[in-house]
Amino acid sequence: MYLRHFAFTRLPFKTPAETDELFDSAARREARLDHLVELRGIGLLTGEVGSGKTTICRHLTARLHPGLYRVHYISLTTGNVLDMYKSIAWELGLPVERSRAAAYQAIRTEISRLVTEAKQLPEA
Repeated sequence: MYLRHFAFTRLPFKTPAETDELFDSAARREARLDHLVELRGIGLLTGEVGSGKTTICRHLTARLHPGLYRVHYISLTTGNVLDMYKSIAWELGLPVERSRAAAYQAIRTEISRLVTEAKQLPEA
């Protein structure tokens, strides 16, 4: 009933919107994630719950070439470094290490392999 009333062409919020349907907000432009990709840098995106962090990341990653970039979404809620390393290792398909040093080394080795052999640029 409300579809006709509001002239919707589909159910809203049934699935995440396509990235080309997203509102181009000032906050998204201010995040400057395109610049981060150009620099091949590592960044940290923070914000209040519901402020659009995931949406901004979806918008950016949809424009990356899938053959050149291997994108991983890692949500860290504990603040524990080892847990973050374990999440990254899991996303990369690596065995989970028990020490921070071993986990860091395994991740570093895999990322180096991806860049040199597979010519991929991991973005997390």
